[in-house]
Parts: sequence; C-alpha cells; structure tokens
Amino acid sequence: MRNVIILILAAPETQEGLGQLYHALETAQDLQNHSVPVSIYFEGSGIRWLPELLDPGSNLHPLYRQVANSVRGACAFCARAYGLEEKLKEIAFPLISEHDGHPSVARMILNNASILVY
Repeated sequence: MRNVIILILAAPETQEGLGQLYHALETAQDLQNHSVPVSIYFEGSGIRWLPELLDPGSNLHPLYRQVANSVRGACAFCARAYGLEEKLKEIAFPLISEHDGHPSVARMILNNASILVY
C-alpha cells in the first residue's frame, strides 16, 4: 500500500492555519483508522505549532496524541529559522535534514508516496 505523507506548513496566526492543522491531523487519524501508512512532517511556519501541540494543557494536544506515532519529525532548517531548534532537541523531537536542512521531497516521491500539503 502506498504511504501517505502529510506536510504541515500552515501558520498558527490565523483561523485558516488552525483549520489546515486540524484537517491535517484529522486526515492522519482517518488514514490510521483505515490502516493506510501515514507519515507527518512539520515544515515552514508549521513548525510553530509544535509547542502548542506538545503542551498537555492545549486543546489540540489530545488530537495530536492520537496521531503522534505517525509524526516523523520537523524540518531542521525551519526549526533553526523559527528559533525552536534547541527546544525540540531538548525533548528529542526528530529534526530532519536530508536535503539542505529540509526533509527530502524527492525521497518521498521516489518511494512512491502520495503527498498532502496543509
């Protein structure tokens, strides 16, 4: 079965960004429930959701916990650019730097993955 990659780039400042994040996590949950392999990556502005998602007091945390086993990591370059690199390293959150500090989309495509961008 084809692996589905979910790239979360939505910025946290807007309702649109919140909607995109929520739908990304809901989609991941739906795929998991149907035994479809799914991998979630945080890139660009999407990196900035991580402090809230990882906070047990956040309203978004329960949904994140349901799909956390599908989270592969965050873009190392973007974590550095948004000042989150040290915080993520402290909690051993995986930082991916396969292509110039970013996850490799080429690798994903070469592995025949379907890619959804939120």
